[in-house]
Amino acid sequence: MTVTIRKIFVFLVLTIPLFLSAQEIDSAMVYGTNYKARNLGRDGNFTKALDLIQSLIKKIPQHELKYISYSNQTKAGLEQSLGLYEESIKTAKLALAYSKKVRDTFNISYNYNLIGIGYYFLSKYDSTKVYYEKSFKLKKKINADNKSLAVSAYNLAILYEDLAQTDKALTFYKEAEYYLLKENDPRSFLSDVYVGIAHLYFFGKDVNKAEEYSEKAMDFGLKSYGEFNPNMTFVYNSYANILVSKKKYAEAISLLEKSLKIRENSYGKYHKWTCESNYKLAEVFVLDKQYDKAEIYFKKAIIIGEKIKSLQYLANAKSYLARMYIVQKKNLDEANNLLLSALEKNIHVFGYQNNIIAENYYSLAEVARLTSNKELFFEFLSKVLNSSNYDKNHIKKVIAPYNTLDALVLKGDWYMDEYDKTQKIEYIEKSFDLIDEQIALIKYSQKNFSSDKSKIYFANENRGVFEKGLKDNYY
Repeated sequence: MTVTIRKIFVFLVLTIPLFLSAQEIDSAMVYGTNYKARNLGRDGNFTKALDLIQSLIKKIPQHELKYISYSNQTKAGLEQSLGLYEESIKTAKLALAYSKKVRDTFNISYNYNLIGIGYYFLSKYDSTKVYYEKSFKLKKKINADNKSLAVSAYNLAILYEDLAQTDKALTFYKEAEYYLLKENDPRSFLSDVYVGIAHLYFFGKDVNKAEEYSEKAMDFGLKSYGEFNPNMTFVYNSYANILVSKKKYAEAISLLEKSLKIRENSYGKYHKWTCESNYKLAEVFVLDKQYDKAEIYFKKAIIIGEKIKSLQYLANAKSYLARMYIVQKKNLDEANNLLLSALEKNIHVFGYQNNIIAENYYSLAEVARLTSNKELFFEFLSKVLNSSNYDKNHIKKVIAPYNTLDALVLKGDWYMDEYDKTQKIEYIEKSFDLIDEQIALIKYSQKNFSSDKSKIYFANENRGVFEKGLKDNYY
């Protein structure tokens, strides 16, 4: 299960020093109301918080630019939590304009970050990167506080993870961790950073490290947020990955059902995080061979994705449902259409070279194999390798080694099927010729693992490659 799986952005509660005299009652009311709204949002009471801050904004005199700016920042963050991304960008840009008028450099940097988050949720990654980098650069220039710097580092980490630049992502996650540990705030979002790191390690097949950071996230998250806070759902989803890796499907399902219920109560049924929870739960039902339940949750996720117009999450739901049909070897025409729809959306979001694109092409190749379409099979396999940036003579350039390995194994399987049908030795020779490439990819991938335990886990997952090599050699 690639992908992407969980994304949360931290809404930084500003602690601006209030150099106020006893007569400044209005300023106390403004900052006090903003603080209350942000805390309501942190606890998942987004609609109540938004109503509170909108009521406040109507009461602020038009000449109080700083108060208007600050309150619109709060509003923009709450709109993001409610999935109102276009509105959030407009509100954040309004807050930015007011910040510039009063030359409030810190809040200019804050608003750049807010705008970037809005574009991220709309899958406009070029604009996201521009605003994130503007924000981080300005924060460093003015020596912003550790929490603010951590927010920028964290958001950049998530962006680079989505862009399949995992080394950069890990660097930024570690930078965010550094700032938060310096801050030493028990209510910080450190658990979210640990979820991000765990996610990188898990989908990099380093399960040992993934488990370590998932446990850190669980421990810190419960202390920071409490058991039923919506922020904890990202921790639960991360820990469910570990349970799945240990084939503890019942426990993973229970945890993901809990996560889904919290998200529905906090975000509503039509929200990107609720969409994600539905298809993540469905994925585990597939592993547990509860296909009827899985189909129900996949289709719920598709309905949500279409309603909220989230390209990335809709594509995920469609491609995962297609994967289930492939596993079952049924509804293959529908699986093909689902994958082509998902591929179109993912290319729009990520471009042509990305592990998610490679995975879509791999699934299309599987459908072609099951329907005996040789031409499409080899066409899609070639596109897996191209989207993975794979060159067997320059293996370090590959950006999706696991998808590449899967494609080479599938290609070898095709050749062996042809041998079984025709008894022509040339097909065994073609399959055998792929073994060296497959082993080279396995060895390359294992070099990045943190422990022998993770290397053994990965080797066990790919034992079939070696077994097929021995079989081909025997023939």
